[in-house]
Amino acid sequence: MGLDIAIVSLVSSSYYISSYAHALSENERIKSVRVVVPSHSDEIKTLDSSLIDLRTLVTPNSTAGMLSTVINPFLLHNLSQFIGSPDIIHIINEVRFPSNYLAYLQTVKSAPVVTTVHEPQPYDSGTSTNTEQGCWTNIQSTILNYIQRKNLRVLSHFSDSLIVHGEVLKSRLSDLASDNSEISVIPHGTLAPFFTRWSKSIDTEPQTILFFGRAVPGKGISYLVEAGNLIKNEYSNLNIIIAGNGFDKEQYDLGENFEIHNRRVDEKEAAKLFERAAIVVMPYTNASASGIISIAAGFNTPVIATDTGAIPEIIDNKQTGLIIPSHDAVALANAIRNLIDNPELREDLGNKLQSKIASEYDWGSIATESTEIYYNLIN
Repeated sequence: MGLDIAIVSLVSSSYYISSYAHALSENERIKSVRVVVPSHSDEIKTLDSSLIDLRTLVTPNSTAGMLSTVINPFLLHNLSQFIGSPDIIHIINEVRFPSNYLAYLQTVKSAPVVTTVHEPQPYDSGTSTNTEQGCWTNIQSTILNYIQRKNLRVLSHFSDSLIVHGEVLKSRLSDLASDNSEISVIPHGTLAPFFTRWSKSIDTEPQTILFFGRAVPGKGISYLVEAGNLIKNEYSNLNIIIAGNGFDKEQYDLGENFEIHNRRVDEKEAAKLFERAAIVVMPYTNASASGIISIAAGFNTPVIATDTGAIPEIIDNKQTGLIIPSHDAVALANAIRNLIDNPELREDLGNKLQSKIASEYDWGSIATESTEIYYNLIN
C-alpha cells in the first residue's frame, strides 16, 4: 500500500526538501508525502502541490527569533496538527528544531522519527582569525554551538534513526549523539537544476574565480583574499567574485580585482556568476557537506576545496577537483595558478565532476535509500 511520510523543517533548506519530497513522491513504495515548512521558506516556490501535501507554519525568520520557539505552545500545537498521523515523521535540518518539540511528538504520535542532520557542528568557527569573524561573531558562534550540541543530543535520544551526508559526519555525530543512535550515511543530492535552468550560455572568463555562499565563520574568506593578493600581479584579467551576504569588505585589503556582491544572490543571478567563473573555490576552515559542489558540477566548473568535513568524500583530489589543506592561503594560490594556467585540466576536472554528481547524487537513488530506512523502522 505504501507509506505516508511527513517531512518537517523549521528552517529553509536551500531546496533540499523540495528535491527530496518530489523524489519520494515518485517512489512506488511511498503512498503520500506531506511537507511542513515555514511560511517564509523559499522551498514553497518549488514544491509541486499536485504531488505534495504542503502545510506552512508562521515562524520567526532569524536565529534569535527561532530560539523563542522553544517556549511557543501555539507553534507546537499547530505543528502537531499539521503533521497528522503519518507512518514516518522525518525531521530535516535539525539546527532550529527544538528538542522539546520532538519529545512531545513522540508522546502523541505513534510514528517512528527519522532526523536528517545536515550540520553536526553548524556553528563551529574552526581556528579562523578574528579578522574574519569579529569578537561578537566569536561569542555568537560559541553560544549557538553549545546550544546546538545540547539540542542535538536530546534530539538523537528521541529519534529512531539519524541520517548524515558523509562518513566523517557520522563519526562526528557519533561522538555527540545518544549512545544507542542508529546513524546512516546518505549523500546530499544535487541542487544544480535550480540554477542551471537559468543558464544563458554566457562565455566563461578564464581568470575569474567564484566564491558563492554566505560569508559566515568557517568559510575561510580571509584565506581567499590573501591568496588573491598573492597572485594579483600575475594575471592581467584576474577577477575574484565573492557573492553572498555577510562579507565585510572594510576588514580586508581588497584590490580592484575583487568583485563583491554582499547580499543574498538569487538563483537567476547566481547562474550568470557560475557561467562566468572558470573556477569555484571553497576555502572552508570548517564544513560538513556542501551543495555548492553540485551547483558547480551543473555548470561543468572545476572546484578547489579544502580537506574539511565530508568534502573529500565528494571531490576526488586531482580526479574530479582539487583538495588543499585548510588555513593555507599559499596552497590555495598555487591551486588557482594551476587551473588558470591549464585550461585543459579545468575542462577535464569540470566534466568529471559533472558526471560523478549526476550518477552518484541523484535524488531518486537517495529517496530509495531513505525508503529502506523507513521500512526497516516500520518492520
